[in-house]
Amino acid sequence: MPNLRPELLRRFYESCWQGGMTPEQLYDGVSFDEYYALERVRYPQISRNTAAKNAPFDAFRALASTYSPEARPEVPALCNTHLSRRTALDLRNEAIDPHTERLVLDRIQSVTGWDALARFTRLHALVAILSGADTPAVPLPRAEVESVEILDCTLPCLRTILRSTSCGSLRFSAPDEIVNLSFLDGHTHLRELAAGASLLRGMERLMKWPLTSLDAGMVEVDDALRTGVAAQAGSLTRLAISSASPFSPQMLPELDRFSKLGRVEVSIYEMAFCEEWIAYAMAHPAIDFVFLRIVEDGKARGASLQEVYRGFDILRVGQGKTAVYEVSGEMAAELGAENNSDVEEHLQRIAAKAHQPLFWSSESGTFVAQATDVTICRWLNDEIHRLTDGSH
Repeated sequence: MPNLRPELLRRFYESCWQGGMTPEQLYDGVSFDEYYALERVRYPQISRNTAAKNAPFDAFRALASTYSPEARPEVPALCNTHLSRRTALDLRNEAIDPHTERLVLDRIQSVTGWDALARFTRLHALVAILSGADTPAVPLPRAEVESVEILDCTLPCLRTILRSTSCGSLRFSAPDEIVNLSFLDGHTHLRELAAGASLLRGMERLMKWPLTSLDAGMVEVDDALRTGVAAQAGSLTRLAISSASPFSPQMLPELDRFSKLGRVEVSIYEMAFCEEWIAYAMAHPAIDFVFLRIVEDGKARGASLQEVYRGFDILRVGQGKTAVYEVSGEMAAELGAENNSDVEEHLQRIAAKAHQPLFWSSESGTFVAQATDVTICRWLNDEIHRLTDGSH
């Protein structure tokens, strides 16, 4: 952001938090360059021509003719294959153009044959939307793909695509799921990550990649996140963090160390930490700060970290009196089992003998155990720890 008068910058950030300010009030007394700089905080790609056309003052709108209209971005024409609305699809047997550069799997209930992806040597982008898959028990060959998008698919589908690809840019949304970034192991060339879930865990694994762009939500703003983000100090240009709880800027790494960072987006709740964030933004004028107000969804599953016990997360899922406590994850690898269903059956027998009331569900291919009392989850973690001979 170019040099802006401190009183103008404060007015801008206060309006983001408090609202209720008209454009005429917000931009009262500013130059066009100042107006344009602040509009670019809202809309990073906006041109001077478009900003002038949309300006609240006649004098600024009159400047539109002095700036060239923005050029339309050149979008490369890719050989596209779009497969949609099927009950089942086997990629091994589907007649797909071998020159396909962009493959879209749209609303397919069950996709199999993922090892066929490696055959498409020209594949540049893979998109999966509202689709499902069974998690293969054996390792899959990885298809080198520049861009992968997995939007609102089932958790097994998300995991299977992540296991069968290696990409530079990854975007996924799993709003009803708890996702651990261990799923991304094997993506050795990752540069851009936009990950959304009911709860993201394993944020310390961010240390594996020199990311240029990170958008993570919902996350616990804790030491794991702080460690993972701090590792990006030499490469990150954009950072976006959303959490189910308000957090202060002091809970993130000190951004003075981030030599390339130009944009930070954070979630806010009402006026919590308002003064802290405005003061922090004012102290870092080279960075554009965007404050995004979170509107709580009463229908959302909602998950937060209750505690870490014996090295395993215990999550609190749901709201109020209906909340339960959960132990979940990839336990098969921890216990040397073939799959999580076998782990569940083994622990079910142990819990039954100990008269521990747990609810089990590994339908999605991920181990899930829930209880209404957190002490029962601690007992379960004790048993898992014992079965691993204390090696975890």
